[in-house]
Amino acid sequence: MSLADIYRQRSVDQRAAAAAEPLPLRRQQHERAAQRWETMAQEAANDARRAQINEAEKRARQAPPYVQPDQPG
Repeated sequence: MSLADIYRQRSVDQRAAAAAEPLPLRRQQHERAAQRWETMAQEAANDARRAQINEAEKRARQAPPYVQPDQPG
């Protein structure tokens, strides 16, 4: 489970808590918390995507240059 998945689950938990909350201000507090968790989940997903791109670029820089095989004839 990725960090983004954990954050998304916490957002779901906060939405469920908001739905079950009878007090309006507490319900709003849970909704705001859910929105913050969703934002953090999106940022974590973006970070993971950037890390993959950076790792691929790093491997490409470290790879030996392509050398064409000798042409027969």
